[in-house]
Amino acid sequence: MASDAPGGVVVTEEQAEFLLRRLEALNDDYTRTLEAERAPEVCAADDAIVDEALNSDTPATGGEAEYAALGAFDNGSEGSSDDEQVGHSMPGESLEWSSFASAVPDGVALEDFADFDQKNWSVPLPPVVRPSVPALTHDEASCIQSTMSKLNFVAPAWAQHVSDDKFAAMLAKFADRS
Repeated sequence: MASDAPGGVVVTEEQAEFLLRRLEALNDDYTRTLEAERAPEVCAADDAIVDEALNSDTPATGGEAEYAALGAFDNGSEGSSDDEQVGHSMPGESLEWSSFASAVPDGVALEDFADFDQKNWSVPLPPVVRPSVPALTHDEASCIQSTMSKLNFVAPAWAQHVSDDKFAAMLAKFADRS
């Protein structure tokens, strides 16, 4: 909101608190982003190159091996590098998924956590738990009977010609199904 004060815009306490909280959230997000950029990317191909360079008696030749082992042989020096502004890209060809998939031996099944189909029998189904229903006490049964005797039920049109015996048979048939 504009004001005639010499400072120009007046900010209320609530607005100032909101802006400070928002600034802190943005600063935290920026810090997390910087930390994520500094974190080394883990790749099986990189590990193999470093292991080969560390275990080899002959000096590594080739840009990719030297680049991966650069930090391993300089005794942890913290000198500046011309490549700090370049980013974290690694020279060499990009690997396609098929190259990783071919490294898996035949007969080894990779886990598939996306298969939620009922045909996935890797995890057995839980056992069926039948709830145990306690029998009604005499007081509960008499309460239900007295309540039912006070009600006046009107039979639907289809049930007006059904005898009590037929109705009992229908109930028994229904009970057998479940």
